[in-house]
Amino acid sequence: MKKKIIGALTVALLLVACQGQKQKAVSPMQVVPEKPQQGQNVTVIYNPSTTNLKDAKQITATVYQFNWEVQDARDVILKKDGDVWKGEFPVAKDVCGIIMKFSDGDKTDNNNKKGYVIQVYDKDGNKVKGLKAGLATAYLGWIENLGIDSDRSKAYEMFKEAFKEEPSIKRAYITKYLPTLMREEKENPQQKLSDELAKVEKYNNLTEDEYAMLVDLYSRLQNGKKFTKYQKESIEKYPKGEVAQKAEYQKMLSNPSIKNIKKFKKEFPDSKFLEGLTYNALRAFIDKKDFKGAYNFMKELKEDIHPFYFGYVVGKILDANGNLKLAEKIAKLGIERGKEQASKPDSAKPKSMTLSDWHESNNYYLGRNYSEYAKVLYDMGKKKEALKAAQKAMDLIKKDYRDPQAVKLYVKLLVEQKQFAKAKQFLEASVKEGTADSEMKELLKKAYTALNKSDAGFDAYLTKLESKANAKMIEDLKSEMIDQPAPDFTLKDLEGKEVKLSDLKGKIVIVDFWATWCNPCLKSFPGMKKLVGKYKNDKDVAFLFVNTWERVDDKVKNAKGFISKNNYPFHVLIDAENKVVSSFKVQGIPTKFILGKNGHIRFKSVGFDGSTEKMVSEVFAMIEMLK
Repeated sequence: MKKKIIGALTVALLLVACQGQKQKAVSPMQVVPEKPQQGQNVTVIYNPSTTNLKDAKQITATVYQFNWEVQDARDVILKKDGDVWKGEFPVAKDVCGIIMKFSDGDKTDNNNKKGYVIQVYDKDGNKVKGLKAGLATAYLGWIENLGIDSDRSKAYEMFKEAFKEEPSIKRAYITKYLPTLMREEKENPQQKLSDELAKVEKYNNLTEDEYAMLVDLYSRLQNGKKFTKYQKESIEKYPKGEVAQKAEYQKMLSNPSIKNIKKFKKEFPDSKFLEGLTYNALRAFIDKKDFKGAYNFMKELKEDIHPFYFGYVVGKILDANGNLKLAEKIAKLGIERGKEQASKPDSAKPKSMTLSDWHESNNYYLGRNYSEYAKVLYDMGKKKEALKAAQKAMDLIKKDYRDPQAVKLYVKLLVEQKQFAKAKQFLEASVKEGTADSEMKELLKKAYTALNKSDAGFDAYLTKLESKANAKMIEDLKSEMIDQPAPDFTLKDLEGKEVKLSDLKGKIVIVDFWATWCNPCLKSFPGMKKLVGKYKNDKDVAFLFVNTWERVDDKVKNAKGFISKNNYPFHVLIDAENKVVSSFKVQGIPTKFILGKNGHIRFKSVGFDGSTEKMVSEVFAMIEMLK
């Protein structure tokens, strides 16, 4: 989302080998003092001359300070001082390290996806222990805030190295380490986990988090005796703790009524499980298409329901061609709830989020409710009101996170209400970004024609916009190219035939990980169908749709039924044991890997933003670039 004084020795300084001698590569970033101490103010000095921010007009350093979790996150606005940019921030008192990125608008420098890492020192000038282990926890997830992919297997290796170098820190990180061991250890993981848990059991004065880990991992190991033992001990010692909360939460899942949820909230007012209870209740209403019941439930428990779920329910009503007046009520309720969330004081911000991310997140959920409200009003024929709501949604939501259907409705409303200049400006931007589909291009033509009193020259004008969009896309894709050997695998397809990835060397291969329950996967499939059709006669291109993470007994029957029902011409492979998805280190689906003819991964595409046209254009460009 966001990215020459020598002396600052940070982890980010690279050591390169040259003719047998080690040399220091000059980092664009340094800190003063060179060894920042806890509680001390630090000046960061950044020289972007060798980075993609060399022409930046304004640079922001996004700073995360951490130990076993993020303790402080903030944006530091840098000021230009000659050839460098400078800014200052205080080092938190309980951290071992700092990692940062630099950005100017959409451009980010995150040190080639390593981040700029700084060791923190104590008041006596000694390194605070735990830097490598702290970075390992970052790779379990929150490092994605810096535009760096999370990587559990990398985290696991870093944990092991850290504990070998600094054995005394292991307990501080044990609740992060052992779940990672369970997932990533390749040789006898259950035995190794059991051995480690036995050591934890001998700790003096087990903490609440350690009890929660013991209960969770013994549950996964199906060790009922120890699960029961530590659950009981934990609840006795920490009656309001996570284990007690989870036990009560699981009891209530079968009947998450308003009465039960209020009871749960009274007993555990700040529980992270409260959202799960409200979601399960809403799912029950939605499954029965009892949208009136959902409305009454949401009205009664409004302050306890995340703003996202109001728009979610409205969308379900629209999908079912349900009661528009009811959808309008829920959308209004969602706007109220979104405003409440957005008006919370900055002190309510989670420690792991910067203030700008906190405001951006709150604005997104408020904007999403305005967007759903606009859809309802449009269907009700209240088009002037719909445009006002759609405008608020566009103002609140950053362009990268806008729902393509909501954007389409907005420009459609602008054109229908003869706001042609505004519509043209917005549509031009959409074409340049590659998110405009054929319907939006038709709307652009209407706006162009109205403003010019003729459609003369439109085709050339559109071609110019599209060529600019394509050039930018190619430039962006080139910067995203990687070169990693793809893990080989052998899987069976729906007909029982074995397919070995390495047998496809010499072809460009698109490996698409998906599941039948994954809504973004399914929404991406019409676009993937277009791509498969486009290359059906090209012997140098192959598509493999790897069905994974399914939660059904007969995975072949499940996938075959879905593909047949939707008439998709896909070559589907079944990752029955989820081993292949793990070997590719997939964190979420859909995820696509585009492999070059040498079997190396050259592109990785995660998720689906809702724009079929953009996805098709990008994957097509990736394939053509590798030919």
